[in-house]
Amino acid sequence: MASLKPLSECCDALPPVVVAKAQQCGLHTVQDFLHLALPEGVSMFACPVQELRKWQRMLCELVTPKPASCLETLEKRKLSCLKTGIEGLDDLLRGGIHAGQVVEIVGPAGAGKTQFCLMMAARAVVAGGTAVYIDTESRFTVTRLFDMISICLGIEKDDAGDSATVRQCASRCMVCDADSLDSVQQRLAATSSIFQPQEGCSGEEHDACKGIIILDSLAAPARLGGAANNIQARQRTLNSISATLKLMASRLRVPVVVSNQVVGAARADGGSWTQGSNSRSTAALGLVWSHAVNHRLVLERFAPSDAPMPVASWRNLWVAKSSSAPVVAVPTRLCDAGV
Repeated sequence: MASLKPLSECCDALPPVVVAKAQQCGLHTVQDFLHLALPEGVSMFACPVQELRKWQRMLCELVTPKPASCLETLEKRKLSCLKTGIEGLDDLLRGGIHAGQVVEIVGPAGAGKTQFCLMMAARAVVAGGTAVYIDTESRFTVTRLFDMISICLGIEKDDAGDSATVRQCASRCMVCDADSLDSVQQRLAATSSIFQPQEGCSGEEHDACKGIIILDSLAAPARLGGAANNIQARQRTLNSISATLKLMASRLRVPVVVSNQVVGAARADGGSWTQGSNSRSTAALGLVWSHAVNHRLVLERFAPSDAPMPVASWRNLWVAKSSSAPVVAVPTRLCDAGV
């Protein structure tokens, strides 16, 4: 957010000597300076309280977002959008997955959640952005990513490994492992610098979608390790991670995709989770996490009567939660390109 702007970029509001003194005392962001208690600030800068209040007021004016017209907002949303390529879904989501949003992909084991994550990583790097892929279940497959990138570029899969274009795109996908909620937080903390805007970039380049952050999955580390045995500690950590993800999506102008598992009783017929009224399964991680996501997409196995073979590849992709779409299912299938 704007309050995390470095003080070094606020010389219009603060004298350089104040910025230097603040940094020496451990105040590096606008948020640090605004949270400074008045008595402590007066002692630190040896200034009247009125002067300290004036600096804080000027910082507030500097970082407070200015109102934007609906047309300006619409144009920015067009620039900062990453298409999924799934017929029907992009229209429902008003063009695709937008920067600043947290999108959750939910489903039972084998439904295609990781395939969706890999597909979005491939689309981000082909579009010229950077993909940060945090893998908590060792599901990331390099060859699969190469195949998806080559399909997006219209290159034969057999030639993907030798294609300079495919390799260049793949080099923009950063993969890291995480086996606990604490390590997830550490990986996220190290991610911010990757998406920082470069000096001299135009306003349009700044607003354009610079890539994507993918966490596959959040449920796995939440269910393993010590935190899984302490519900309160686990919930506090999950709340912190969800707040971090929303903050990074907004501040870094990137979409965030998080895969999640399901919990609940299995269906009597041996089928998978559905959106129907008879379903007794739901997304994992609880209500607090559920309210943190902007869109919830649910993958379930689905075999239409007139579907061509193989039937096992067909899925219903439900838009279960969205501010821009009703609850509706989009028929799709697992394929070489992803979902």
